[in-house]
Amino acid sequence: MTPEVEAALGAALDDPYYEVRAEAARSVAALGARISEPGRRALVVRLAGRLADAWLEVAAAAAETLGRVGDETTALPALLALQSHRYWMVRSAGLRGLLSLVERGRAGDLADLERQIRGFVLTATDFRPEFTIKTAYAHVLDAIALQRSQGS
Repeated sequence: MTPEVEAALGAALDDPYYEVRAEAARSVAALGARISEPGRRALVVRLAGRLADAWLEVAAAAAETLGRVGDETTALPALLALQSHRYWMVRSAGLRGLLSLVERGRAGDLADLERQIRGFVLTATDFRPEFTIKTAYAHVLDAIALQRSQGS
């Protein structure tokens, strides 16, 4: 990982093609452990901006990636702001991002997080008998309980 690669990932997050923006977000998630701290901060800012992308695929990829590379100060507020996002797929991705923060031990005050996620709109129009947004919500609550039991 070099500063040039980090800059290329940041530029790809602003590409005119939505597919490139979505894949750039997924690439940041895949390479997250190798990104420098300054690069991470810059990419988290760009990812947070992509939450408002007109393409829900981009917003969803950005939400999941924020949970993989951000923390309680950089990603948590942006992910919590998705509670009533117009598209359930983005809300669900926000919950998966929150799950990653909890699992990584980077979600801050778990009691406060548990209280705040209760505001997520959990309705979804999905063609599967499983409501994935409700499953994602349950996973976040389970991870919070696990972190608490481990004394984190």
